[in-house]
Amino acid sequence: MQHCSKGVTTVESVRVMLEMFLADIRANVVFGRGTSERLGEITKQYGNRAMVVTCRWPDVQKDAFTKLLRSLEIGGVETVLFDRACPNPTTASIDEASAIARENKIDVVIGLGGGSAIDTAKAVALGFAHEGGVWPYTYAAGDYLPIYPERLLPVIAVTTTSGTGSHVTPFSVLQNPELHRKTCVAITKEMLPVVSIVDPELVYSLPAHQTAVTGFDVFAHAFEAYTHNNSNTIIEALALQTISITLENLHKAYRNGMDATARYNMAVADTLAGLCIALNTTTMPHDIGQAIVGKCPHITHGQSLAIVFPEYLNYALPLKEREFAGVARLFDPSLRDASNHIAAGKLKELIIKWMRELDIFASGSSLGLPDNIKDEVIDETMDVCSFISGLGMSSNQVSGIIDTIWHQE
Repeated sequence: MQHCSKGVTTVESVRVMLEMFLADIRANVVFGRGTSERLGEITKQYGNRAMVVTCRWPDVQKDAFTKLLRSLEIGGVETVLFDRACPNPTTASIDEASAIARENKIDVVIGLGGGSAIDTAKAVALGFAHEGGVWPYTYAAGDYLPIYPERLLPVIAVTTTSGTGSHVTPFSVLQNPELHRKTCVAITKEMLPVVSIVDPELVYSLPAHQTAVTGFDVFAHAFEAYTHNNSNTIIEALALQTISITLENLHKAYRNGMDATARYNMAVADTLAGLCIALNTTTMPHDIGQAIVGKCPHITHGQSLAIVFPEYLNYALPLKEREFAGVARLFDPSLRDASNHIAAGKLKELIIKWMRELDIFASGSSLGLPDNIKDEVIDETMDVCSFISGLGMSSNQVSGIIDTIWHQE
């Protein structure tokens, strides 16, 4: 605990001592190299007939995929393969998989892949026993239908990226291509995977760009949860540790995908960052990024965050100087003795430099985002972003933010 020179407890320490909060951490994680070999054994504890939900695996990952299916066979688990999960999961693909699951009377769902596959698996666990397709159970549906937790199938997550944290959250994010909307299934804790297998060896073959954008998602989860108004002491500790690990290891994994230590540490960071948002939530970058991807699904989630982040830093700085300063000192230890005001003011420059090193700094226009979606992005952001509503910002001000995101250099 910090004290001032006369032994009087500082205001910051008093805030910590008087703080009250809840921390509902339910994640059941099996972590470590080679742990994916236990998939069959673990799945058998929850059912005999599993749907494996995944995206189509590239040739470089086929051996790992085959071993996972073999583990299920050895464990005595019958499998139904659905390998048409797609990046930025769609209602159509989820509803198709749910129908196949019902026809085959499955009793457990395995999400095998990145966040898209795991989010799809969670939605299938819902759609299996809830009528009307998955869309009526999302926040964007307005008066969304109730979810009955007792009907949900158990989900086992096997993550093959270090980026989304989906394996330790109850969130299932999806998009409706007909409405051009991206949203989340109404949150219920029972959608959290019953077991999450995190085997860093499954991530070795992830391409460099995917490593960068999913790794930036790790950073964004931690940063946004840390700077959110509902943060608390536990979230701050998890978030700062996550950011520290990410800064130390992401560029190493980006340069050399076979760097076992960097991959291991990024898997740790991804899991910690997922816990951060499970305990709290995200803020402006995710809200604007989600609106953008709903209109332009060719943009990856992590890249959408990278587009938004520099402008977010401009608007959040006056509100979160202490937090920005803490993160800036992780980027640049020479700022340790600088005032919060000076350190916080350096953060945007430091983050942009880091994004350039990872080759993910870009503008919306450089990534092919059309101007004609701006108004819809503004409307959706105004509707969902608590950060912006908390500032009392007008749609004209948000329009300025979006325009800068489109054309930043």
